[in-house]
Amino acid sequence: METAGNKEIIDYHRIEKAIRFIEENFQNQPSLKEIAEHVALSEFHFNRLFSKWAGISPQRFMRFLTKEFAKEKLAESTILLEATFESGLSSSSRLHDLFVSYEAITPAEFKAKGAVLTIHYGIHETPFGECLIATTERGITDFRFFDDESKELIINQLQQDFEKANLIFDNKLSKPFIEQIFCETTNTSEPITLLMLGTNFQIKVWEAL
Repeated sequence: METAGNKEIIDYHRIEKAIRFIEENFQNQPSLKEIAEHVALSEFHFNRLFSKWAGISPQRFMRFLTKEFAKEKLAESTILLEATFESGLSSSSRLHDLFVSYEAITPAEFKAKGAVLTIHYGIHETPFGECLIATTERGITDFRFFDDESKELIINQLQQDFEKANLIFDNKLSKPFIEQIFCETTNTSEPITLLMLGTNFQIKVWEAL
């Protein structure tokens, strides 16, 4: 007889198995059907179960792994087309769309450390302390909290990460982004695009949130 506790354990192991399958096969870009069949579930049931346990859809999780792999390749001086195909994508336009959607910069801009890119940044008070926020015309490309001791450090880090970009301090331009993030009365349905830099584990948590 299957109890609620047993079902939870079975579901947990199914999702664990699915995550390992995606991690090992994302370069082949398996379909939702292929992943679901690997854990003996229907596509509909699997999609709901994965989202419940992981906080993110299986397709979105695979796109994240694809993007992170492509970033590693580009950081190694791999040319864009090679990074595209090694990531399992069928065209450079798909890599471009992936970066713009999740990073607010293009693959070429990422590889070139912001060359020919204008980045505006500002420093603002929030309910959680002061923060630095940097944006491109596509969205947020950097967001960090700091204290008095680390303020200079995080500005230097921004300059290092985008050492070839045109960095402009502009609190007025960045203020609407802060209001969208922290103001509960903000009336907008527009998603906020972010460039997330951290360990693999940290980024997986942030993507899920």
